[in-house]
Amino acid sequence: MNLDRLESVWNGMKQRCRNPNDTAYARYGARGIEVHFTSWPQFRDWALENGYRQGLTIDRIDNGGHYEPSNCRWATPAEQALNTRRNVRLEVFGETKTVTEWTKDPRCVVNYATLIQRIRKMRDMTPEQMVTTPPLLNQSRLTRGQRQQVGIRVPRVKSDSCPAGHKHSESRVRNKRGDHYCKTCKGEKAKASYRANPEPAKARSRANSRKAKSS
Repeated sequence: MNLDRLESVWNGMKQRCRNPNDTAYARYGARGIEVHFTSWPQFRDWALENGYRQGLTIDRIDNGGHYEPSNCRWATPAEQALNTRRNVRLEVFGETKTVTEWTKDPRCVVNYATLIQRIRKMRDMTPEQMVTTPPLLNQSRLTRGQRQQVGIRVPRVKSDSCPAGHKHSESRVRNKRGDHYCKTCKGEKAKASYRANPEPAKARSRANSRKAKSS
């Protein structure tokens, strides 16, 4: 077996853990991660005894731990990608897995993008609902009844219309005191008042004033 690649793995570990000028030092040495293999022969013997072969990379089981025999394994690039600090993990049914692993589980009925979106935005769903609720029930435009039907807590929202049903976007305005009112309702109220007494308000006011003076 050609050990040149294995030796480059050994040298790469030492560089990213011990050399401040290495581009990966911030993610390894600066975090306190150390190489606890005492020598190249020890690392070589451990690698050959623990399944090293061409195409595998060294992977730390605990991302916060050191490079040492009890914390290292040989993994494929795909397996190593599942064991990074950037991975989002979700506990469902008493099991903790990455999002990628959950999307491969037969109990999960949504894809990766949908599950990530639910974790980040759908905070009113339980982890079990995130995994088992069909994708169409994840749309933000669902009615309150549809969301309640699948057991999703529906927060109270402000009404988008006045009690008479006029849309705020079309008729809601603010008066000089800063209070909101519905201009459509106000207009209808004024029309009803005029129909009940068509005499102009100013004329009624003058008539009332004359009546008060004469009495």
